Amino acid sequence: MTNQRSNTRPQQSLWFAAALAAVLAGWTAVQMGGKPPVGGSPLAGGFQSDETQAQTRKPKNRNSAQVFPLRPQPSFEKTRYAPGVVLVAYKDRTTVNRVAQLERMNGLVEDDKIQSPYFKRYFINAQGRAAAPTVDEMVNLLRQNPDVRVAEPDFALTPDQAIPNDARFGELYGLHNTGQTGGTSNADINWPDAWPLMAAGETVRVALMDDGFLISHPDLSPNIFVNPGEVAGNLIDDDGNGWVDDVNGWDFSDGDNNPNPAGSDDHGTHTAGTIAAAANNGIGVAGVATKVQLIPVRMYGGANEWMSALINGIDYARAMDAKVISVSYNIDGFTTFLREAIQRADADDIVYVNSAGNNGQQNPPRQAIRFVTNNTVFVAATDHNDNLASFSNYGTGVDIAAPGVDTLSTAPGNGYQLMSGTSMATPHVAGAVAVVRSLFPTLTDRQALDRLIGTGTVVPGLVGKVVGGKRLNLGASLDNDSIAPSDPAAALFTRCTTQAAEVEFTTSGDDGAVGTASGYEVRTSSMPITVGNFDTAALASVNVPSAPAGQRVRFVLPSIGQTGTTYVAIRALDNVGNPSAGIATTAVNAWRSTPIENAEGAPQFSAISGGWAITTESANSGTRSWTDSPGVNYANNANIELRSTGSYTVNGPTFFRFAARLALETNYDFLYVDISTDNGTTWSNLSRYTGTSGWKGYGFFLPLNSGQSFKVRFRMTSDGSVPGDGVWIDDVYMTPATPVALDNMENTSTFAPGGSWASVTDRFASPIRSWTDSPAGQYANNASMDLTQAASVAGVGDMVATFKAYISTEAGYDYLRVLVSNNGGAYSEAGSWSGALASWNTYSVPIGSPSNFSLKFRFTSDGSVLGDGVWVDDLAVYGEPWRDPRGTKQQP
Repeated sequence: MTNQRSNTRPQQSLWFAAALAAVLAGWTAVQMGGKPPVGGSPLAGGFQSDETQAQTRKPKNRNSAQVFPLRPQPSFEKTRYAPGVVLVAYKDRTTVNRVAQLERMNGLVEDDKIQSPYFKRYFINAQGRAAAPTVDEMVNLLRQNPDVRVAEPDFALTPDQAIPNDARFGELYGLHNTGQTGGTSNADINWPDAWPLMAAGETVRVALMDDGFLISHPDLSPNIFVNPGEVAGNLIDDDGNGWVDDVNGWDFSDGDNNPNPAGSDDHGTHTAGTIAAAANNGIGVAGVATKVQLIPVRMYGGANEWMSALINGIDYARAMDAKVISVSYNIDGFTTFLREAIQRADADDIVYVNSAGNNGQQNPPRQAIRFVTNNTVFVAATDHNDNLASFSNYGTGVDIAAPGVDTLSTAPGNGYQLMSGTSMATPHVAGAVAVVRSLFPTLTDRQALDRLIGTGTVVPGLVGKVVGGKRLNLGASLDNDSIAPSDPAAALFTRCTTQAAEVEFTTSGDDGAVGTASGYEVRTSSMPITVGNFDTAALASVNVPSAPAGQRVRFVLPSIGQTGTTYVAIRALDNVGNPSAGIATTAVNAWRSTPIENAEGAPQFSAISGGWAITTESANSGTRSWTDSPGVNYANNANIELRSTGSYTVNGPTFFRFAARLALETNYDFLYVDISTDNGTTWSNLSRYTGTSGWKGYGFFLPLNSGQSFKVRFRMTSDGSVPGDGVWIDDVYMTPATPVALDNMENTSTFAPGGSWASVTDRFASPIRSWTDSPAGQYANNASMDLTQAASVAGVGDMVATFKAYISTEAGYDYLRVLVSNNGGAYSEAGSWSGALASWNTYSVPIGSPSNFSLKFRFTSDGSVLGDGVWVDDLAVYGEPWRDPRGTKQQP
């Protein structure tokens, strides 16, 4: 698959880190007045004289009611300073032992990076108290101590100039949004707070993979990489890196040393400006990063526009000591070679930043890379109101959003232009990573990403769309929080279903055991997990509740193997990505169910057509599974079937469950699951799947009466292009189901219609009614309207919603979407369907295991090619009873 671009539609010294955090923390201290602390306060450390033990000192005129503070109180109003830091100078007579005692009693930890004969710099430690004293409190306290000569905060140094003098800086709403483009003030990456601090950082190299960029552009040339080991024009590989005369990068698309764009190519020049346009040079725009060398890597637009150019470019970036790689291209056709190249970059401590894509799609295939690499971030796009861009992809592997609509940047011809796309959002994040790595050079690639992601601003419109619902906030990412969270503790396996397991643990804080951790990283493995091997375990996509330190919370692992033990480990992260030193661990098991087929024993399925066979190349459990095309990609125009050899009988409400790994071209190639109740004469489709995912559990309710028998088949279909690895099937079984919600759509009060949704009788699955988005005819352009469940419903374990729908929409542009809200939280998309599927079909979406939930059907359309719309009917939600891991007891 070609690399289609995604437009259109970076331990600094602690003294500087503190000043850095001071500028960005935005502290506004209050005017301190009133009485100083009473002697003997736990903060005082026993160093107050008899005089300081009185709250006030009376004046000589004892008849006066006036009182005076013992010492003047500090006035820090509207002044920014380093949080958690104080500067102290002692009187000449103060002994070393008295200094040590004061430090110990007041929880002061000396910053050993600052060696001055005139003062000491301290970090304020909570020292077993419920919370650390504020800077104001500690300064006021220390000023009362007779051994202290001076105590004050570590104030920020900032230039008088508030923003750079670049002529068109005011148009960069993504860096500094004042509403100048009609958007929302502060819907930006908080760049002005970061800019004054960047000059103190180290220079960081960023490799930009694109269609080349104009290295002579006056706003780019000051920050272009120049290879110090190469002599220009001598036709000799002077530095022995394998590329001759690569003075300013390399062109992997045409195979030469000229990475400038060709013809009308403007994409790379635009993304280059967002990362590294020279700031404060009086012209044009400013890039996100200032202490940066931009390495031009042209990998698109010439003779080779294939993945190999990108892969070679990544390895070139490694050779050139890049710390960040920026890629604003479609990599949904990612390969093992690309994954290995990104993993090599990870081994060399390089962050890989990639656009999420412009298909308006949930969980694009490319995001699977995030779960097999440690250094990758995918970027969604927002507009000037902090809304997710209409074109932007999003999902469980998209970690952050950034401005990407109508962004101004550099253009060929030494000009400037507006462009939109996740392509434009990506260099905002790449530039921000460069800044973080410049100012915090001892952070690893993962730590830099955790800091950047953890400090993002939560935006309501992004909740359920990107991980944590966060938009990039560069200013916040530079907070010098050096106190790691305490360890999560006492993990416990509490209950399970046949596919899911619930885990409980005790939360940690943000600074030690104080506050609330920003998030938790959960990893799983078939082997015990330790601190030493934590990063090599598989990253789990789970939702861990946020709670202050010391509370018990629970989360659900939605997909675990049917055989063997799954080991689980939990690590806490604070707001800047500092990880807890330790982890909490437990081991979980699914409730065992007798398999219909697990590919380990005598086969219970047979290939009716095509290349279906048992393989050892991948398995969900054991060592074997079924796959449609072992060892090779599947064929174009395939329609191949794997069918059960026997029939199976249901005894009451029943789930059909299986595990699958998918590598299918999204929305073109599909895995269908059909059943037959007449021994294979006729078949009914119960679910279909597309896209790319690792091993996970799937399932749906069997619409059969007790005593009915059925056969099942898996059918893989493909269109005429872009074949993939295909599908793997394992651990097929049935399990009893518990009905949670049944709605045949006859009662119009169970859903609240928005827009033109209406209950109709012109088309239905059963008995005589359904809901449709456009009862009067074709739907409208640019529609977005909801049919919302009127009340939340109590849940059980591992629930799946099934419904019937008749869909007649413009394929790939107009969608029926299903959104789920768990436990009163924000709605997030659970599934979407598009196309001219003009017949009633059954669709399934996972709900998970919340204590309550609600659903909504959303219809969306673009600005062209109208259709008849969608009809929905016969909603059913089934789940499994929770089981005690020690036995068969059902849990509430």
